[in-house]
Amino acid sequence: MILQNAQTTGNGGVLMLNGLVEQLNVFLFSTGTTSGGTVSIEEAYWDPANPQFSGTWSVIAAVNASTFTGGASVMLHYPGGFWAVRCRISSNITGGGSISAVAWGS
Repeated sequence: MILQNAQTTGNGGVLMLNGLVEQLNVFLFSTGTTSGGTVSIEEAYWDPANPQFSGTWSVIAAVNASTFTGGASVMLHYPGGFWAVRCRISSNITGGGSISAVAWGS
C-alpha cells in the first residue's frame, strides 16, 4: 500500500495489518535531492469501527531521507505482528526533492 506519494511533510496513509502478519516490509524512495528530513515508521492500535487513533504512535524506526537521496531507495524489514502502520514524515524533507513510501505485511 502506498503510504506516502512524493511528499515532503505529513502523516501519510495507514496500513491496517490487524496483527495478522509476521513481518512488516517498507520500501522508501526519493525523487530528486532529499538532503534532510526524517521518515518515522510508526505503529498503533485502533479499532477501525472508531475514528482513527489520534494519540502518539510508537516509533518502530526513523530513517534519514539523506540516506536515500537522488532517486535511491531503501528496503526495510521488521519482524513481528503489527496492527496499524504509517510512515510519517516527522521532520520535513529538504533539498527540493520528495519521498514515497510503500509498505506491506508478509
